Amino acid sequence: MIAEFKKKLRVQSRAAIEAVIDDGPALSAAMVEHLVRSDVWAGLGDRVVVAFLPLRDEPDVRGLWSRAGMPDLAVPRIDWDTKRLEPALVRSLESDVEATRGVPHPTAGCPVVELDRVGLVLVPGLAFDRAGRRLGRGAGFYDRFLEGLGPEVVACGVSFEVQMVEEVPTEDHDARVRMILTESGLRDAR
Repeated sequence: MIAEFKKKLRVQSRAAIEAVIDDGPALSAAMVEHLVRSDVWAGLGDRVVVAFLPLRDEPDVRGLWSRAGMPDLAVPRIDWDTKRLEPALVRSLESDVEATRGVPHPTAGCPVVELDRVGLVLVPGLAFDRAGRRLGRGAGFYDRFLEGLGPEVVACGVSFEVQMVEEVPTEDHDARVRMILTESGLRDAR
């Protein structure tokens, strides 16, 4: 039952994203502005931000790399065999990134970030609800990654406003996010 509902919601969400994809750059730029002006961002200190590199239908937070005085930025490196994510520092989007199976990620030479250095994780998804429930693509990469982080780490869902839904169906293994960032702003979940 839940699997069918998730499948249907993924189809609906992809259609909603397609309706705003041409506005994606402007919407994404607004998200970056909301984030870097937030108290969450100001409170990071020397903690690392783990940010995703977008697929075609995801918000684009790469604008973070062009900011002066930013915290260290890491990107999840994907282990396709174990379906695990490991954050690695990315200093340059041009030289430190490659793609495997169409997914951009850090090259092998990028140093791994210890999880106790992470302060904020930007989490992509196909749909989110106001309680912080997230619908991913179905492989569970981020669910497993978030499960391994301490309670002080802020998990922040990143989505276009059209991806916000009344309720995302969840199962026991589905991780929630603590905040949600859209073009409308950054808000607490739950």
